[in-house]
Amino acid sequence: MSVGWPLGADDSYPAQSYSAYASAPPDDSSTYPVYDQQQQIDRVNAEVAQLRAESVLGAHANTAPQPPATQIPAATVLVLRNHRSEEIQNYAIVGKTLWVFTEQGTRKIPIAELDVPATTKANEVRGIDFRLPT
Repeated sequence: MSVGWPLGADDSYPAQSYSAYASAPPDDSSTYPVYDQQQQIDRVNAEVAQLRAESVLGAHANTAPQPPATQIPAATVLVLRNHRSEEIQNYAIVGKTLWVFTEQGTRKIPIAELDVPATTKANEVRGIDFRLPT
């Protein structure tokens, strides 16, 4: 008796015929679909090549040269009626308010506080088109 087998278990295996489980395919190959292995290999190779190409293109797209951090796009100049001027990067005009967006937060400037002709002229010199909605 073996260790680990239940009592009464026999170490010998009964003689069984495994022919029911493992049978050779019939000689008539039309019974089973015939797969062209070379076509499958070629298809897989083509898919791998495509994935590699996409990976390389994606890697190049992600590593595209970035502008230097010191290069800052031209800022918009606001000239206020009190003759104070201010450079801003991100803003939106909603109704009669100019919203200035910075990393520190958001603030609003009433359009009535702007010297619009002076602001327009100062930005034209910089190549920036500053226009208020009509």
